[in-house]
Amino acid sequence: MKTFIISATVATLVALASCAAPRTASTHGKENTGTNKEEKAISIKTLDGDWKIVSLGDKEEIVPPIPERTPRMTFSMVDMRISATVGCNLINAAIITDEEKPDALSFSRAISTMMACPDMALEQTLSTVLQECCSFSIKGETLQLYNAEGKLLATLRR
Repeated sequence: MKTFIISATVATLVALASCAAPRTASTHGKENTGTNKEEKAISIKTLDGDWKIVSLGDKEEIVPPIPERTPRMTFSMVDMRISATVGCNLINAAIITDEEKPDALSFSRAISTMMACPDMALEQTLSTVLQECCSFSIKGETLQLYNAEGKLLATLRR
């Protein structure tokens, strides 16, 4: 049990340290000067609810292996938890934010169901997105997740 707690703590610290890496110039990483309508402070509360996964990494279209299961992420800002699926396994993690950086967003080490899925590469891509995510931006009904270098990891829509 001690080994698990230590491993989880180390994994969380590594994830947070990678998020502290300098960002490349991009609109989601700008300082909030309040001088532009697009630079309004982002409220982390706007993430609350269900988001359909539109793209993950290089995959522009996500086709669920089980048609009845929509690829989605559900944010619970009350519990600070996320659940996500690309249509097979269900992944859960804690949401990590930073009050000093309104666009900062990362996740704890995720837990997942372990079903053998038709597209395990897609399942792995979702896990990687959750591991590498360091920030987000919202424009209208579109949510985008980015890594520490500012690379787009995923696009979601309400």
